[in-house]
Amino acid sequence: MDTESRKKEVLNLAEDVSAIDIDLLFKSMERYKEGINDLTTLKMCFWCDAEKSEELKSQGNDFFKSHLFEKAIQCYTKSIELDGTNYYSRSNRSLCYSKKKDYGNALKDAEVVM
Repeated sequence: MDTESRKKEVLNLAEDVSAIDIDLLFKSMERYKEGINDLTTLKMCFWCDAEKSEELKSQGNDFFKSHLFEKAIQCYTKSIELDGTNYYSRSNRSLCYSKKKDYGNALKDAEVVM
Protein backbone atom coordinates (compact mmCIF):
# COMPACT_ATOMS: atom_id res chain seq x y z
CA MET A 1 0.00 0.00 0.00
CA ASP A 2 1.50 3.36 -0.97
CA THR A 3 1.84 6.29 1.40
CA GLU A 4 -1.10 8.23 -0.02
CA SER A 5 -3.42 5.25 0.32
CA ARG A 6 -2.29 4.76 3.89
CA LYS A 7 -2.90 8.44 4.68
CA LYS A 8 -6.41 8.25 3.25
CA GLU A 9 -7.18 5.14 5.26
CA VAL A 10 -5.94 6.76 8.47
CA LEU A 11 -7.97 9.91 7.77
CA ASN A 12 -11.08 7.83 7.17
CA LEU A 13 -10.51 6.11 10.48
CA ALA A 14 -9.97 9.43 12.22
CA GLU A 15 -13.43 10.67 11.28
CA ASP A 16 -14.90 8.75 14.20
CA VAL A 17 -12.60 10.04 16.93
CA SER A 18 -15.23 9.58 19.61
CA ALA A 19 -14.57 5.84 19.54
CA ILE A 20 -10.80 6.06 20.03
CA ASP A 21 -9.22 4.08 22.83
CA ILE A 22 -6.35 6.40 23.80
CA ASP A 23 -4.27 3.70 25.50
CA LEU A 24 -4.54 1.54 22.41
CA LEU A 25 -3.59 4.49 20.22
CA PHE A 26 -0.37 4.88 22.22
CA LYS A 27 0.29 1.13 21.88
CA SER A 28 -0.21 1.50 18.15
CA MET A 29 2.34 4.30 18.02
CA GLU A 30 4.81 2.16 19.99
CA ARG A 31 4.30 -0.75 17.61
CA TYR A 32 4.97 1.62 14.71
CA LYS A 33 8.23 2.75 16.35
CA GLU A 34 9.20 -0.92 16.72
CA GLY A 35 8.84 -1.33 12.97
CA ILE A 36 5.38 -2.87 12.87
CA ASN A 37 4.02 -0.60 10.17
CA ASP A 38 0.63 -2.11 9.50
CA LEU A 39 -2.64 -0.37 10.32
CA THR A 40 -4.04 -3.28 12.30
CA THR A 41 -3.34 -1.85 15.74
CA LEU A 42 -4.44 1.64 14.72
CA LYS A 43 -7.73 0.24 13.44
CA MET A 44 -8.23 -1.46 16.80
CA CYS A 45 -8.22 1.96 18.44
CA PHE A 46 -11.53 2.64 16.75
CA TRP A 47 -13.25 -0.71 16.99
CA CYS A 48 -11.89 -2.20 20.18
CA ASP A 49 -14.40 -3.53 22.71
CA ALA A 50 -12.16 -4.63 25.57
CA GLU A 51 -15.03 -5.35 27.96
CA LYS A 52 -16.84 -7.72 25.58
CA SER A 53 -13.49 -9.25 24.62
CA GLU A 54 -12.82 -10.03 28.27
CA GLU A 55 -16.28 -11.62 28.65
CA LEU A 56 -15.63 -13.86 25.66
CA LYS A 57 -12.21 -14.82 27.02
CA SER A 58 -13.86 -15.83 30.28
CA GLN A 59 -16.43 -17.93 28.41
CA GLY A 60 -13.59 -19.54 26.48
CA ASN A 61 -11.86 -20.36 29.76
CA ASP A 62 -15.02 -22.10 30.99
CA PHE A 63 -15.22 -24.17 27.81
CA PHE A 64 -11.52 -25.00 28.11
CA LYS A 65 -12.00 -26.28 31.67
CA SER A 66 -14.76 -28.54 30.33
CA HIS A 67 -12.45 -29.80 27.55
CA LEU A 68 -14.72 -28.23 24.91
CA PHE A 69 -11.77 -26.93 22.93
CA GLU A 70 -13.60 -26.06 19.70
CA LYS A 71 -16.11 -23.89 21.57
CA ALA A 72 -13.26 -22.32 23.53
CA ILE A 73 -11.46 -21.53 20.26
CA GLN A 74 -14.60 -19.84 18.93
CA CYS A 75 -14.84 -17.65 22.05
CA TYR A 76 -11.16 -16.76 21.99
CA THR A 77 -11.35 -15.94 18.27
CA LYS A 78 -14.26 -13.55 18.83
CA SER A 79 -12.39 -12.04 21.78
CA ILE A 80 -9.35 -11.41 19.58
CA GLU A 81 -11.53 -9.88 16.86
CA LEU A 82 -12.90 -7.39 19.39
CA ASP A 83 -9.55 -6.61 20.99
CA GLY A 84 -6.50 -7.74 19.08
CA THR A 85 -4.26 -6.69 21.95
CA ASN A 86 -5.84 -9.28 24.26
CA TYR A 87 -2.86 -11.61 24.17
CA TYR A 88 -4.32 -13.81 26.90
CA SER A 89 -7.08 -14.85 24.49
CA ARG A 90 -4.54 -15.56 21.77
CA SER A 91 -2.33 -17.51 24.16
CA ASN A 92 -5.30 -19.52 25.40
CA ARG A 93 -6.40 -20.20 21.83
CA SER A 94 -2.89 -21.45 21.08
CA LEU A 95 -3.20 -23.89 23.98
CA CYS A 96 -6.58 -25.10 22.67
CA TYR A 97 -5.11 -25.70 19.23
CA SER A 98 -2.29 -27.62 20.86
CA LYS A 99 -4.77 -29.77 22.80
CA LYS A 100 -6.48 -30.56 19.48
CA LYS A 101 -3.07 -31.41 17.99
CA ASP A 102 -3.43 -28.53 15.51
CA TYR A 103 0.17 -27.51 15.98
CA GLY A 104 0.32 -25.19 12.97
CA ASN A 105 -2.33 -22.85 14.33
CA ALA A 106 -0.99 -23.26 17.87
CA LEU A 107 2.41 -22.07 16.69
CA LYS A 108 0.94 -19.12 14.74
CA ASP A 109 -0.83 -17.81 17.84
CA ALA A 110 2.18 -18.47 20.06
CA GLU A 111 4.44 -16.50 17.71
CA VAL A 112 2.10 -13.49 17.83
CA VAL A 113 2.06 -13.59 21.62
CA MET A 114 5.84 -13.75 21.84
